[in-house]
Amino acid sequence: MEPLTMIATTLVAGAAAALKDTATQVVKDAYTGIKELIKRKLGGASNAEDLNSALRLAEKKPDDPARLATLKDELESAGANNDSDVLKAAQGLLELIKQQAPAVATQYNLTVQGSGAAAGTGARAVGAGGVIVEGNTTGGINTGTQTTHNYYGQPSADPAGAAGTGLVASAEGRKVYQLLNDYFTMSNIEGLCFEMGIDEENLRGETKAGKSRALVQHVETTGRLDELKKLMRAQRSNLRSQLQ
Repeated sequence: MEPLTMIATTLVAGAAAALKDTATQVVKDAYTGIKELIKRKLGGASNAEDLNSALRLAEKKPDDPARLATLKDELESAGANNDSDVLKAAQGLLELIKQQAPAVATQYNLTVQGSGAAAGTGARAVGAGGVIVEGNTTGGINTGTQTTHNYYGQPSADPAGAAGTGLVASAEGRKVYQLLNDYFTMSNIEGLCFEMGIDEENLRGETKAGKSRALVQHVETTGRLDELKKLMRAQRSNLRSQLQ
C-alpha cells in the first residue's frame, strides 16, 4: 500500500475503532495522538482548514468511501505522504488496531496498488486494470499484476520476545524497547514518562517489559520516538551509539 493510501485508510480505520464502545484507551489515545500530530505538522499547509474538515467528516461516517477519497486528496495536498513523522504515527496506529480492534482491522483489510483505492462497507476500488470491488470486502485485493499484501491481519509474535501482548511497529521502535527493558528500571521508565508529559498510569502493562512496550508504542504513534531516544541518551551515556 502506498504511503498516502495507508495514512488515509488508517485514519478512517482509527476513527471507526475509536467510535466503538469496546475500543481500548490505547487505540483512542493513539488516534487522538495522530490527529494532533497532523494538526501540528501540517497546520501550515494552504489547505489545512480543508484537511481538518475532511478528517471531521470522515470521523462521522468512517464507512463512507467518498469521505475517505476526500481525506486522501487533502492529505496529499498538505504533503502528508512526505512527512516521516506522520507516516510512522500511521504505522503505529495501524499496528494497534490490528491488536486491539480486530473486527475493524478485518473490515479495512485491503491493499490496492493501481489508479485508485477505497475501503469500508460498499467501497469501490478501480485499479489500473479496470477492476471494481464492491461490498463488504475482507482479505487481500489484487487489481491486476501488482504485488499485493495484507497490511492488516493477525498480529505476529512479540518481536522482542517479551511476555504480554502488543507489538512495536518499527525496527527502530523494537530496538528502543529492548534497550529500555534491558537498561532501565521501572522507576526510570516512570521518570521518562514524567519528563515527556505522558501519564504513565494510562500506559498498558504491569511489568517493566509491558510498560516499556506501551511507552514505545505511544511515542511512535505520536511521532515522539526521537524525543524519547534523546532522554534515554542523557540518562545512559553508554547507550549513545545505539540511540543515534
